[in-house]
Amino acid sequence: MDPADRKRIRSLREEEEGKKRGATGKKRRTRKKRAIGKRSPWAIVRDVVASARGPGQRPLWQVARHCTDVDDLKAYSRALHRIAKLAGTWQDTHERLLEAVANVRFPANDKLIRAALAEADRLTFPELPGRYTTRMRRLAGWGYVLARDEAPDPFWLGGRSVDALFEISYRSAYRLLGLLIADGLFVVVEKGCQGRASRYRYHGPDPGGSA
Repeated sequence: MDPADRKRIRSLREEEEGKKRGATGKKRRTRKKRAIGKRSPWAIVRDVVASARGPGQRPLWQVARHCTDVDDLKAYSRALHRIAKLAGTWQDTHERLLEAVANVRFPANDKLIRAALAEADRLTFPELPGRYTTRMRRLAGWGYVLARDEAPDPFWLGGRSVDALFEISYRSAYRLLGLLIADGLFVVVEKGCQGRASRYRYHGPDPGGSA
């Protein structure tokens, strides 16, 4: 073979190998970036379990609220079983988590419930008692919007949703709910249990007028 042909072939091979190395390096950087941007099930479960404290804050139900758009729950079930130290096997936890996800009414960071609060903040309720704080008025308005949207069924609202969106402690959230219940604005239809939110009827005033 002519030396010039050998040189040309070697040059083509080196160019091809260079392209492969460049493609491989780019692919690896993409995988690394994607891995950093996506949190693992173990990290999510660990944070949820650490924050799931207080009345009604069962880790299983709180994790379920974060898994409504997850196709494969096995990794979450294994993590939940070990981190929360639940009884039975991880397969038992998996079955319970599947059932809990199927019964989730308001997923974590749900846009609909946030939109309801945003709408409530634009309404005025002059007939509410003058002693009501800004948070109590916001909660009353939130209940009005949720009740309207869920009618004729009762609306769901849990202390965990209140504390998350109002950025207060769960104790303060339950205290706010208790005050509106005591005043008759929220009437409990079904009391929550095992992390499930309670269901209410709204018996307060309409925005801009009396009830």
